[in-house]
Amino acid sequence: MGRPGRPERPLDPDAGPVEAFAHALRALRREAGNPSYRWIADRAHYSHTVVSDAARGERLPTLAVTLAFVEACGADRGAWEARWHLHQQLAAGTLPRTAPPQVPDAADPPDAVHPPEPAAPVEPPEPDRTSPRRLLLRPPGRRVTALAALLVALVLAAGTTGWLLRPVPAPPTSPPVEIEDGTNPKLAGCTADAVTLDSALVMLVAEARLHGRILPVGTVLGTVLLVYSPHCAGAWPRFHPTPGLNPDPGDTAAAVVTVEAERAIDNTVTTWRMGHVDSAFADVLLTGHGCVTARARVQMAGQDAFGTGQTRCLVRPPG
Repeated sequence: MGRPGRPERPLDPDAGPVEAFAHALRALRREAGNPSYRWIADRAHYSHTVVSDAARGERLPTLAVTLAFVEACGADRGAWEARWHLHQQLAAGTLPRTAPPQVPDAADPPDAVHPPEPAAPVEPPEPDRTSPRRLLLRPPGRRVTALAALLVALVLAAGTTGWLLRPVPAPPTSPPVEIEDGTNPKLAGCTADAVTLDSALVMLVAEARLHGRILPVGTVLGTVLLVYSPHCAGAWPRFHPTPGLNPDPGDTAAAVVTVEAERAIDNTVTTWRMGHVDSAFADVLLTGHGCVTARARVQMAGQDAFGTGQTRCLVRPPG
């Protein structure tokens, strides 16, 4: 899926919620076959820098980045959303990590932890109101609530010997994705037989500044491609920035990149926008309904200057 990069800084999953979460993301990546961060970034619609930072362990990634990361690795979105919220609360200090909360009607009385052995057989006492056994005698609604609360307390108590929610095995491979307008071409496997139908330069229409440099009118900011998959019978746009244009792809103070595909016959559009200059693509438009155009726009941050480019409207390769 991609060649390995430089070795990552080791993480200690017991050092805190942020490192524990990054450690779990790295484990998920290994279970997915250890794809490169650039490969994950292509599928997640985020830059390589944003994706690799998510697993660096220096700060908790946003929920949106997390879900894009784990979906690219084939993991369950719902489970990881719950995991993110828990670690976010732990990192913010809004959830205790060592002392479980008090759970009414679910804690054993002090002498029930290590009860003394009776000297002689005795009649069993009436079940105590606070005994776990008593929970089974209560009405169903109250019993379920109390047992759920007890489970939460036990899970939180387990966190005292290590951070919660260790990496979980990746789920089985998802069934094939039905191809329709708006389908992610990476997740649907449309890139396997993809070909480039057309390309166009994205050039500045007004002078701009970037990190102290003056970019004159006509500067090539990148290339927009119209990509087509015969298997998926659809096309989508892809933008590649000019190499070296912006040394830091994760710099959000440089420009905003927008890529779009449009099917002219019914004005259907798919769009992807990100706040930095890096490779980007939008979702599929089916070509059975008509030709598709790819276009890209790079709006320089804080300036009345942008670059734009657009391909021809095409359906499929000739022949």
